[in-house]
Amino acid sequence: MNMEERDRLKALEINVEHLKKTVDETSRTVTELRDLLLQAKGARWMIGILIAIGGMLAGVASRYIPFLPLPR
Repeated sequence: MNMEERDRLKALEINVEHLKKTVDETSRTVTELRDLLLQAKGARWMIGILIAIGGMLAGVASRYIPFLPLPR
């Protein structure tokens, strides 16, 4: 193995190390985003349930509004 091949191998090792760090950072970022989206999924269900309850209460209230006395 001559000097040129050694230099090329060292440069390749440096590039592989940089690539490994980049992949690790990307993996960490993707994991954080996945965790955030899973939290949002629970919040989405909660918002849907609250909207359904609000709609039901509005429907019940609109049924009894005509019977309420009007202020004068």
